[in-house]
Amino acid sequence: MGRKACLAIGISDAPPLDYLPGAVNGAKAMDAWAKKAGYETKLLIDSKKPVGVEDVKKAMQKLLPQGTKTDRLILYFAGHGLARDAAEDLWLLSQWHEEQEAVAVGGLKRKLERFGIEQIAIISDACRSLPADADTADLTSDNVLGRGPYDPNLPLIDMLKASSKFRAAYMIPGATLDDDRCIFTGVIEEALWGHKPSAFSDHMVGNQRRITSGSLAKYLRSEVPVKAAFYKVELRPDIISGFLDPDDVYVTEPLAGAPAPKAWPAPAPPGAMGPDGGAPAGGKRGWSTVGQAAKAAPPDAAPATAPTPGAIILNDLGFAGSVSNWVPGVESSTRARPRMPASIAPRAPTPPPPESPPPETPEEERTRIEREASICDEKARGFLDSYRAENWPTHFETGSGFSLTGAKAVRGLIGQPEIVERDDDSPEWWRIRDPHKFELQRPLPMLVELDDGRWLGTTAIPKFIQTFTIDETGAVSVIYRPIGMAGAEAKAEEAVANLRAGMFRGGEAYDYALELRDGKHQDPMLGALAAYLYDSQGDVESIRQIAYFFANANQPIPFDVAMLARIKAERGNGVVVASIPAVAKRAPRTESEANSQWAYDATPAVEGVVAGTFPWLRQGWQLVDDGEPQLMPEGLATIRQHLTSAPFTTLTPEGGTLLGDLIFGDDR
Repeated sequence: MGRKACLAIGISDAPPLDYLPGAVNGAKAMDAWAKKAGYETKLLIDSKKPVGVEDVKKAMQKLLPQGTKTDRLILYFAGHGLARDAAEDLWLLSQWHEEQEAVAVGGLKRKLERFGIEQIAIISDACRSLPADADTADLTSDNVLGRGPYDPNLPLIDMLKASSKFRAAYMIPGATLDDDRCIFTGVIEEALWGHKPSAFSDHMVGNQRRITSGSLAKYLRSEVPVKAAFYKVELRPDIISGFLDPDDVYVTEPLAGAPAPKAWPAPAPPGAMGPDGGAPAGGKRGWSTVGQAAKAAPPDAAPATAPTPGAIILNDLGFAGSVSNWVPGVESSTRARPRMPASIAPRAPTPPPPESPPPETPEEERTRIEREASICDEKARGFLDSYRAENWPTHFETGSGFSLTGAKAVRGLIGQPEIVERDDDSPEWWRIRDPHKFELQRPLPMLVELDDGRWLGTTAIPKFIQTFTIDETGAVSVIYRPIGMAGAEAKAEEAVANLRAGMFRGGEAYDYALELRDGKHQDPMLGALAAYLYDSQGDVESIRQIAYFFANANQPIPFDVAMLARIKAERGNGVVVASIPAVAKRAPRTESEANSQWAYDATPAVEGVVAGTFPWLRQGWQLVDDGEPQLMPEGLATIRQHLTSAPFTTLTPEGGTLLGDLIFGDDR
């Protein structure tokens, strides 16, 4: 293998969230291994100064200079993270709360497709918890990089994520800050240094043992849950192994200069979380206290002590519950307070900080997760009941239309010659027609202006009626209901209710995507949601299969599917036609796929009409500046800043006007 590069990012200090020294330790460990393994490396940690998006951008530009192609890039992150919408993962940098932005993992992966990289390994030791409040739900997601110097290619992807969707990852504090260790990174570190024989592949080259993409994946799936159980927590990693033989090797034995195995903290008695939760809240963190006098106890008070060796305090590498419980003025959150380094001498007396609750025990953590899941399930059931109780139209003579719940529409814009007009049967039922042939003949982008000035961005599709549910954030539900197919919308209602409640999952990503695909012809939104699931796994071929089946059924391809499938397109006669490449047959990934041959069988090249000219979901707007030029109008990315926080495309008054000018011009 030729040029290899590694960027290791460790974010320990991200106020107001828990202080995580183990994140910096993990990044240092990954950087040290990569150097020994022949990678060009860059280390970004926030021990002395905050790390922001611009720092990540500069580091990546140095590692990926123009004119230089890279065989493999390892992108490592340890710190706080979250998951939202349809399988969108975000990484939180040092000043995320102040700047209200986060790194969009999927968007960054998409950008890297234009930087001449053959293989990308993304190692993420961070939570994938749900947003804790309105601020975190509305974070701006940043792709970090701009347009790269090369034509897009589809690199092979290894995705090694510490936790399954909507679950926490964990750090184990040791006796000192330098001993703090993230469980997932610790397991990877031991494997990559060659300390674990079971991480090596059974297939040897000569007398040399190797750790490959496949053998590392197998090892992590088995060992991470075992190590987590040792500390009485549950951690099931999300692992995708995409590198191919013979260029799938991480380690060839022997690896010169391997350090001795690092000892793990000993487990405490069941339920014990350390003697006192660490030093007083307000103890030294990282960059946020550099250059400041650390708060400490009065001179006559006993000095702060580190936890007794063997005592365990578990910190979430996420923030489920920690933002809403954060007390201003207290540097650490309610989970586990940082230890004060011994080098910091006591200072002048300071008022005692507000009392913090004790750290959460493993049993309490499991109970909380179950309770949160139960609340989300209850919300989803409530949303599902509300959809079934709504008064929505089942038929329009024009063959297309929409209705709204929770808001009133002022007008719909679709361009000429099609017309959007209020239906006589209900003030919030609107029909869409062709003035010459009456029934709508083709899919068309549409904007709906609400009476409060906001705009819904959507696509009108022949033979479908859209139903919108609107709240203060915008469109929280968009369901396409097929005309003349009563009851066909049940699966779509359930999926959208889960998305709205923050429970967009159904087992593993591949199986849930398979379940959604099975109903995509009854509601094309299901095809779009399945495409985002596949995209989160780096699986473009399955997205192209979705596009093929829409085209083969003479149905328009949802815009988000066409965009995520990276397919060429041409404009003409008022429609966009996409050229879908052939997809080769592959082996089924799961038992459910094995029972559905169409999910992994080969599909031929075909052309199909695309439904719309902009994303249906908010998260898709992060990708519009890297899409096929003929698929979307130039300048679409400038509209992104005018989106609301709703999961489905909703725009501010200014944004709706700008998008209307962009896609319709004078045809309004």
